[in-house]
Amino acid sequence: DDVVVADFMGDQYDLDSKVNVSDVLLVGSKFATIVGHPTVPNTNVVLSVEEVTRDKKVLALKFRRRKNSRRRKGHRRDLTVLRVVDIVPSTEDLAAL
Repeated sequence: DDVVVADFMGDQYDLDSKVNVSDVLLVGSKFATIVGHPTVPNTNVVLSVEEVTRDKKVLALKFRRRKNSRRRKGHRRDLTVLRVVDIVPSTEDLAAL
């Protein structure tokens, strides 16, 4: 069970809902690795939404010396935490793995 931290995926996914991703770049096991060109065809990854949270604050400081001019801005990015439930390779890839 791997955890993936992604950008905020909007309100379309609730907690514990399943997300199906078909753009898989690499599939591997202990015995073989399949690299896609650019993606591995007919391979899906099923993800579960664990939580929707915010990243730690990033500060941007603009400072001009000897002018008493300082500007400080900050923002927090919204994140979606996903857990890999299942990796479904194609039947041709399954024989190679």
